[in-house]
Amino acid sequence: MYEISNTISYDNTMKQQTAKPKPEQEARFCLESSRWINVGGSENSNQSKDHFVREQGEKALELIRESFQKTDGIPSLFVISPFTTVKAGLNRMISTMPERTTLRSELSPIF
Repeated sequence: MYEISNTISYDNTMKQQTAKPKPEQEARFCLESSRWINVGGSENSNQSKDHFVREQGEKALELIRESFQKTDGIPSLFVISPFTTVKAGLNRMISTMPERTTLRSELSPIF
């Protein structure tokens, strides 16, 4: 899947880490290993070409929260989507979170 996405969407510019991370780096990972996570749900139907899926956004926010809990400061974390509607949907979800002030200020360069 990585190779397909890299070829189709990123013109082979994504980098894949090949060296094993140092133990102190690995301790900050929100998951023990790289994986695909299958999250069901439906795209927003109220607007055409809105690819945001609320259930997927909720899972992404869960992983973002875990990443912040495992590090002192800003985690090295990227959320990648080829769709601006997904970015906007995540942005909306973050703006309604109780901890939005801290999280939003940390993520502002991304959004």
